[in-house]
Amino acid sequence: MKKRLNRIRLIDIAEKTHLSVNTISKVLNGREKEAGIAVETAKRVRKMADELGYIPDQMARCLRAKNTDTIGVYIDKITDHVRAETLHAILQELSNRGLFPLIMLAEAGYEKCCEAFIRNRIEGLILCGTMQAMNADFFNRLYENKIKTVITGCFFHDRNLNNVFREVSFVNVDNERGVELQIRHLHEQGRSRIAFLSGPTHDSDMHIRKKTYMDLIKTVHEPVVGQIDKDTSYLEHGYWSMDMLLAGRQEIDAVIAFDDKVALGAIRCLHDKGRNVPGDVAVIGFDNSPEDDYTLPRLSSISLPTQEIGTKSVELLLDRLENKTKPKTIYVLPSLVARESTQPSAGKPQKGNPPD
Repeated sequence: MKKRLNRIRLIDIAEKTHLSVNTISKVLNGREKEAGIAVETAKRVRKMADELGYIPDQMARCLRAKNTDTIGVYIDKITDHVRAETLHAILQELSNRGLFPLIMLAEAGYEKCCEAFIRNRIEGLILCGTMQAMNADFFNRLYENKIKTVITGCFFHDRNLNNVFREVSFVNVDNERGVELQIRHLHEQGRSRIAFLSGPTHDSDMHIRKKTYMDLIKTVHEPVVGQIDKDTSYLEHGYWSMDMLLAGRQEIDAVIAFDDKVALGAIRCLHDKGRNVPGDVAVIGFDNSPEDDYTLPRLSSISLPTQEIGTKSVELLLDRLENKTKPKTIYVLPSLVARESTQPSAGKPQKGNPPD
C-alpha cells in the first residue's frame, strides 16, 4: 500500500517561515500588495509553499468567493462517438478556463442528476442531450435555482418544452445545411429518386432533418419517406424502414438516412433483398462515425465539427454567466465526406447542376 501523503496546510507554511497564517493566506491569494506585505516576504512565502508542495483548498476558496467554479455536464449516451467527442472538447475548454466539471450520466437517473447539480451549487449546466424525465418541471427548477443552461446537440423531442426553452441556450450542427449537402451530392452523382429514412421520433434532430428533406426534395419529386412506428433501435429503424419502402415497390435510386446507424440498417436490408449498394441504391448517412471507413461499401456521411460544438458550448455558457447575455442558439456548419456508398451507378452519369 502506498504511503498516504499529508496535506500541507497554511499553518505548516507559517511555522516554517515564522509568519502568521493571515499573512500566508493573503500572499497565496494574491493580496499582498493591498495588505502592504513586503515583496521579499511574499517571495519567501511562495518559495516555501512550492518546496512543501502546498495545494490550495479549492473548496475553501469557493466558499470565500461565494461561488464554486463548477460546471455541471450531463451526457445521455456516453457510447455515442459524437457525444464522446463533444464531451472531450467541453472538458478541455473547461480545464483551459480553470473550471471544474461535475459529470453526470443518464445511467444515474433523473433524480440523482438533478440533486447532484443543485446540491453541488454548480455555476452553470451543459446538457449533452436530455432524457424524457427532463420535463418542464426540471427546467423550471434550474431556472428557480438560477442555473444557466446550454443544450448541446440533439435532445429528447417534446413540444411541451417550447415555453421553458426560452431560458435555455443551444449549440448544434446546422442540420438543414447537412441535408442540403446530402441531396446536392446525390444529385451530382446522377441520382434522381431520393428517399429519406427516419429514426426514432424522440430524437429532435430527426424531425429537423426529415422536414428539411421534404421541403427540398418536393422541387424535384414527391417526398418518399420510410418510417416505422416501432420504438426500437436506430439500426432496426433503418432495416425495417428500408424494407417497408421495398415492399411498397417504391422506385428509388438513393437513400438519405437520418444517421449512420439507420444507414447501416438500410444497407443490410438492401443486401438481404438482393439490391446492390451503390449500384442499385446509393446510401448516405449523417454523423460520420468511425465505423463508416470499415463498412462494405464504405459509407458516405455528413461530418459534425464536434470540437467546435463543445468549445462553443462552454463559451456560450460563460458568456451568459459573466456578461449576463440573453439565451441564444448557435449553429455550426457540417461537411460532406463522400465514400463508396454514393458512387455513381453504371448508366448514371454525374450531373453538374443540383437542385436549389
